[in-house]
Amino acid sequence: MNYVFYDFETTGRSSTWDQIIQVGAILVNDTFDILDRFEARCSLKPGTVPEPKALLVNKTTPDMLKKTNLSHFGMVQMMKETFEKWSPAMFIGYNSLSFDEEFLRKTFFKSLTDVYLTNTNGNKRGDILGLVRSAHLYYPECLKTPISEKGNAVFKLDQIASMNGISHDNAHDA
Repeated sequence: MNYVFYDFETTGRSSTWDQIIQVGAILVNDTFDILDRFEARCSLKPGTVPEPKALLVNKTTPDMLKKTNLSHFGMVQMMKETFEKWSPAMFIGYNSLSFDEEFLRKTFFKSLTDVYLTNTNGNKRGDILGLVRSAHLYYPECLKTPISEKGNAVFKLDQIASMNGISHDNAHDA
């Protein structure tokens, strides 16, 4: 089975009111050879007001949102076509089941597209965050995990990646 690793950058945390502004996805086979890539950035939909903190986190300027000729609907259609072409596959992200997948489904719904693309027709879904938390719980030595001021493990991808020697230079760039 092939795998699709994907990530979204958005205008905020609300899948109801905010929108996907950037998508990055990579298709690999079962030996993790790269088969294809998909990246797109779109303009703001009319009426969408981005959260300033979200734009700071994903390093997006208002000019970047204005200077693209790709509409949100156009990006969604390209993403749908790409994901369908790559299917069947396992769609995987980091914190994807509670964040990216919610944005994907609501975005597809608003665009009159099949909302269950990632878990029907032979497709499956996975979330690396759950795997990382399980590994930390059952095999605490296998991953270096940052600790908060309160003494709790921190599972932010950019921090875990750097502590474990994984280059993550473009954090919050889908």
